Amino acid sequence: IRPSWFAEGISWRTIVADGWGALFAWLARPPASGSHPNCAASSDIAPRPSAAPRSLEHSESLSLEALVDLAQERAKRVAAEVGDGECALSALVSSLRADGTFAELWGRIAADEAARRLGRKCVAFEDASGHAAWTSCSTWSYSIDADFSSPKAGA
Repeated sequence: IRPSWFAEGISWRTIVADGWGALFAWLARPPASGSHPNCAASSDIAPRPSAAPRSLEHSESLSLEALVDLAQERAKRVAAEVGDGECALSALVSSLRADGTFAELWGRIAADEAARRLGRKCVAFEDASGHAAWTSCSTWSYSIDADFSSPKAGA
C-alpha cells in the first residue's frame, strides 16, 4: 500500500461510515514485533510532527466527520513528505501514531459507537448549509438482533 493511496485514494469518512473505523484503533497500537527489518534503520520512519496542519487537541468541538477530515488532511501532508518508497508506509503510520492522530480518531469513533449502542437511531439529512442534521429519532436497544434500519424521514 502506498501512503499516497491511503491518504488520498480512499475516503476515511467512508471507512468510518461503512463500519471499518476500528482500523484506526489497530493503527494507533504500537507494532507488536517492531519495525519492518528493511525499515528499522531508516530515518524515513522518524515521526514528522512538523507535517501536522493543525492540532487535534481541541477536537471535542468538532463533529466526527470534521475530525475524520482533519485527520485525513494531516495524513495527506505527512504522505507528501514521506513519498511512496519502500519504507514510506511505515513512516506515515509511525508519524500519525506518534503525534496521536490515530488515537484521537479512534477515541472519537469508539465514543460515537458507544453512544449509538446506548439508545437512539435517527435519520440524517444534509441541511441548507451542507451540515448533517438529525430528524425522526427513535429509541432502540442494542442487541444481536437489533433493527439497525433508519426510521423513515418525516415519520
